[in-house]
Amino acid sequence: MPRPALRAPGVSLQVMNNFLPSAVKFHYQFNLRDLSNITQGLCRTIKEYYREPAKVARLWVHETERVFKDRMINEADMAKFEEFRVAVTKK
Repeated sequence: MPRPALRAPGVSLQVMNNFLPSAVKFHYQFNLRDLSNITQGLCRTIKEYYREPAKVARLWVHETERVFKDRMINEADMAKFEEFRVAVTKK
């Protein structure tokens, strides 16, 4: 199983390119700091707890949703983000 941290740029690029700021969604300003926040969340793990790849993958999903999905303001954007995340997770 590939390392989840290597999957983060795929989701980040899709979010940055598809969720652009507008008058209503002015807070949709995604940048490399968001990618750094995902990486920091993964680096704060306790190695004794995260020995199984499935647990690390679940943590990666949690971190990407915490950083990106928590900013989404409507269900359509959340669903679109979920499509991106699922597509990257399946790879």
